[in-house]
Amino acid sequence: MDEMVAYFGVDQTAQLVGFSPQTLRKWDQEGLYRPARFLKNRRRPQSRLYSFGDVVVLSTMAEARKLGVSNRELRKLAIFIEQHPETKWSSTVLYIAGSRLFFTYEDATAEIHLLAASPLGQQVMPELFDIKIDQVRERARERIESLSQRDRDELGTTTTNRHIVSGEEVFAGTRIPVTTIVYAIRDGWSDGEILENYPRLTETDIKLARDRSTNSSLVPAG
Repeated sequence: MDEMVAYFGVDQTAQLVGFSPQTLRKWDQEGLYRPARFLKNRRRPQSRLYSFGDVVVLSTMAEARKLGVSNRELRKLAIFIEQHPETKWSSTVLYIAGSRLFFTYEDATAEIHLLAASPLGQQVMPELFDIKIDQVRERARERIESLSQRDRDELGTTTTNRHIVSGEEVFAGTRIPVTTIVYAIRDGWSDGEILENYPRLTETDIKLARDRSTNSSLVPAG
């Protein structure tokens, strides 16, 4: 969907898109919407990683929900995305009439005209709304960039907070668990691969994780 390379955990994705972590987990389990990267073992840290494209799609779904679109219609959007991965969403506009979602203006207006043909008093005429994906994408990018700012004294340090990633030790200024990077290192990831997938981290953070990865008493074997 976009050239931006970044992955986000469930809690951070929820913060970015406006859905609760519980909603994202429920949709994942029910197959309504699954992230770009996922492990069969849900207990592994960061077993669900959402891409920037996921963030854009979920942000679109959140805007559609605010306009009254039902979960059934959101499912239609998720299926369409899954079946048409080549679609250039940046130039796509979605249309909403009532609680229904349409991919073309013609279909949306046809729905309104159909309702207009109903006997008076039996149907309330819905407004026609549109969602421009390029605008959703730009807002998502801005939110991500605002989250990416870390203070200099946070680099190469960690912290714990029971309200952040269930109290796991994370790199200061992020929601990225230290164990996630340690497991990646043990799986053979290079520094470049880590920085590409976790652009909020620095080489100082990776050095800390590499020191941890050599000490089995600090991080259990994955």
